[in-house]
Amino acid sequence: MLKALGIERIILATGAGGYARTIVYETAGIYLSPEEQTPENVLANMDQISNPDKQTELTAGWMQTDKFVAKAAAALGVDFSKKD
Repeated sequence: MLKALGIERIILATGAGGYARTIVYETAGIYLSPEEQTPENVLANMDQISNPDKQTELTAGWMQTDKFVAKAAAALGVDFSKKD
C-alpha cells in the first residue's frame, strides 16, 4: 500500500487501530581494541555504549559499518580524510 503511494523505506507499526512510524537510532558507541574486547569490558562500558546523546538515525545498512570503521581508524591513528 505505501509503495503504491510512493512511500518507501519506512517501518509502519500498527495495532488496535493505531499507526506509528518506527525509526531506528543507534548510539555513538565506543571502540575497544582487540585485547580489550571482553564481556567484562563491554559490561564495564555499558553506560557509555548506551548514552543516547549522540545517537543517529541509520537510514542505510552501510552507515553502521562506516561509523565503526571510523572509530577504529581514529583509535589506530588512521586518517581517511587525505586523498592521494
